[in-house]
Amino acid sequence: NSESATEDTYHYLWDSLIATVLRQASSGNFRRNSNASTSTGHYRPDLCFYYAKQNVCVFRGKEKSRFQVCMIAIRKDSAKPCGAKAEVINHYDLSELDGRLSFLLALLNMSTLFRPVVELIQPFSTPDYGIIRRSNGVSICFAEDGVIQEYPSNMPSKDIINNLKTLHAQMKEHSVPNVVALVKTNLKKRHVLLSPVGIVAPPSDVKQLVTALRDILTALVALHKLKLMHRDLRWENVLKYRQDRDQWFLIDFDEGASAPATLGAMHLDPMSHAPEIASSHSVKVDIWGVGYLLRTTTVPNQPHQLDAIREQCLQKSPTKRPTTASLLKAVQKLVVTLA
Repeated sequence: NSESATEDTYHYLWDSLIATVLRQASSGNFRRNSNASTSTGHYRPDLCFYYAKQNVCVFRGKEKSRFQVCMIAIRKDSAKPCGAKAEVINHYDLSELDGRLSFLLALLNMSTLFRPVVELIQPFSTPDYGIIRRSNGVSICFAEDGVIQEYPSNMPSKDIINNLKTLHAQMKEHSVPNVVALVKTNLKKRHVLLSPVGIVAPPSDVKQLVTALRDILTALVALHKLKLMHRDLRWENVLKYRQDRDQWFLIDFDEGASAPATLGAMHLDPMSHAPEIASSHSVKVDIWGVGYLLRTTTVPNQPHQLDAIREQCLQKSPTKRPTTASLLKAVQKLVVTLA
């Protein structure tokens, strides 16, 4: 009785006629968003198909209409708020043999486009709609135009989200560059939507390293003018823009705070944060963080200027560390030298 059947009842049918066909025709794989209870489900398709071990979701589906299938194409449209529009290709009735055959031919024809589409897109470091779970239990889901960050029940998500709203409101008001933007919050479901989606791509050579430092310091100069501090500078929290250019931005302001802070952040790892982080501290913890980025980068053969900057930033005494403005000036000179 199709009227009483649930979505799960149709998974075998959909997989047989869609996912399996695509996998056989184009050597790809598919992932289903089977956790209906997740608060991020609204932002994720029910099914994603990835071509030839690539991270680009070239085919996605919402499994809601039982035997009725509507195939659409998503096209770029700068006039739309989301930057894209959906155009209907055709409708198919999978309850009829001729409908299934027509749909099979459409899928086979469409699968020939997967390779050229993927070749036009810069490789992603994480799968479209994939989920990363950080060591603190926070889950990060990658969607079309944003990242959904969901907090576990054992974290003070209300305090974290309210703090993010305050910090991001100030950053937006003052147009702080090279930082992630807060798009939406949901206290009840313990998640936030952030944009843009970046690439996990730490600098691979000296030129990229200096450029990344310039972008990070540009953000920090603006933040420190507002008496705000990031407090958690690690390469994990520095992403590259998806566009084909060498430009980086800061993410994860969960530990962000106003400066100076009278209370220490006891939960932060003392091995990867400034010595004074567990007590009262100022924006100088971010200067130490810049030094930590230089200490932990894998880029070889760094110029002596960067060695000097690293040692200055990692001074134990905050008063002996340079300012973001002076660091930015020094790094900008290096950018010109390496151009």
